[in-house]
Amino acid sequence: MKLKLQPKLLIISILTFFGVISPVILKKLITIPLCTLLFFNSFSFCQNINQDYANAYIPPNSINQSENITQENLEEIAIPPLIRPPQVNLNFQSAMPNDFRISGQIPNNNNGTLEIVMDSPSTGTEQIYTFNLPDQPFELHKIKYRNVSGLDFSQLTGTTSFLVDPAEIQSVLNNFQVDLNNNSPAKVSLANGTYGEFINNQLILKSPDGTILDQVNISDSNSEQAEIFANKSTLKSPEIIAQNYSNSCENNANYNLNNIITILQNAGNKLAVKNNNTVKNIGIAVSLVAQTLKHNLDNLQTNLPQKICESVVQCGQQQTVSGGQQITTYLFSSPTGSDRRVNLEYEFYDIPDRIQLLSDGIIIFEDGPQPGYAAEQFTLPDNARYVGVRIIAELYNTRWWFNITCSGN
Repeated sequence: MKLKLQPKLLIISILTFFGVISPVILKKLITIPLCTLLFFNSFSFCQNINQDYANAYIPPNSINQSENITQENLEEIAIPPLIRPPQVNLNFQSAMPNDFRISGQIPNNNNGTLEIVMDSPSTGTEQIYTFNLPDQPFELHKIKYRNVSGLDFSQLTGTTSFLVDPAEIQSVLNNFQVDLNNNSPAKVSLANGTYGEFINNQLILKSPDGTILDQVNISDSNSEQAEIFANKSTLKSPEIIAQNYSNSCENNANYNLNNIITILQNAGNKLAVKNNNTVKNIGIAVSLVAQTLKHNLDNLQTNLPQKICESVVQCGQQQTVSGGQQITTYLFSSPTGSDRRVNLEYEFYDIPDRIQLLSDGIIIFEDGPQPGYAAEQFTLPDNARYVGVRIIAELYNTRWWFNITCSGN
């Protein structure tokens, strides 16, 4: 007996069949092309494609073939490049030579400040930090850089949104200065005389004659998301780092210096991605200051908190040193009064050394290089509360001592 299928029943059966399987077919039509596209990415393709879904994953052999893939790399890969903020590697710490040393302490008794000078014999670069004298509360007034062109900036790299020209940096920033007010940036002066003043979260850009060239909001919407990578993993909070110092003076100096680093780095990050090239150079200068200052805190030879808090030499305290080729600096505290005479004795033994006394930015006494014993007597200026002492040992295996005694009223 033959069954005759009615046309209406046939149509209903066909519609029911496609109604059931159409979602599955639709999912396959989406997942298969998507996985085909992902397959051309060497890092990922799809699995579980026979189910009603597909998982993207990274095959093990792709990890072996990739270049140092880490979790941080994968997070960057997952970020769409069109929405990433401007980024640049300005790791100035990698450009810093390892031979920076503290080469001078020069008190300025007229304005109550002390210059701590650092130099690099291999590059000729100088950093000069101006602090309050030891009998005043901590404050950093000024940071000056000389002969920055001696540094190697070849490792600085840029992106399409932020191009760094090492030759331009070396030219514009060869000699520059950052003035601070209450331990915050107040003014940046470039080598060509152009300068920027920080006023109410704005940078006022001026020509050498004081003409206003531009006014830039430091925290505008375009720069708040910008980043300058500078060994972020090594940055620690001031509170943590302060625990490494032995006394309250060093803790206080270190805490304040790390706060200054944070302020400078934030300002540098935001200014260095601006469209105005001069503003960008000021941002790079500020970032350079922040990173080299951190470099100095991490280096025993240039540790500013220890040098700032070092005990001053008093009358009659003999200082004896032996060692290699080096510069040793002290700060001598002179008693107040009139007709203040000091008697300087020093012994350089067989190897010639050199001694200098400095006050108010000038050398008030110098002798050497010569071997042997010597003694000098001279009168200090009435306003000379502090005198810098610098011993320059130009040869190895040297030893010496000096002593300052005081007389007069």
